[in-house]
Amino acid sequence: FGSTKPQPNWSSRPLSATCWRRADERSHRDVGLRHAQVEAVAPVAGPDATAFARAAAKLQTVLGEHQDSVTAQAWLRAAKVSGRRAFVAGELIALERIAAANARAEWPRVWSSLDRKRLRDWMS
Repeated sequence: FGSTKPQPNWSSRPLSATCWRRADERSHRDVGLRHAQVEAVAPVAGPDATAFARAAAKLQTVLGEHQDSVTAQAWLRAAKVSGRRAFVAGELIALERIAAANARAEWPRVWSSLDRKRLRDWMS
């Protein structure tokens, strides 16, 4: 039984374009959705809810960046490439490791800005 996962078509697309096109599209869609959610909350729950929603959106962004980076690394490692393409994949993996490390370093600060009693008072 062979693998049923489709393999990347390296001959027709540049490595970076193939790897990040979907993640970039999802990221832009998510950011737009978060902005719409923040705007929808303000008239109903007030400015405290808006501040909470903005802080939650920042946390979601950082966690999403980490997930995208880890997913890209796994995808690059699974690619069946050799030669120059393998070198480029390795370089991209290194950049994604840095991005994941940055997100891991940033999330506690972003979480602490969300985890404040003042931001949750509107819920009670």
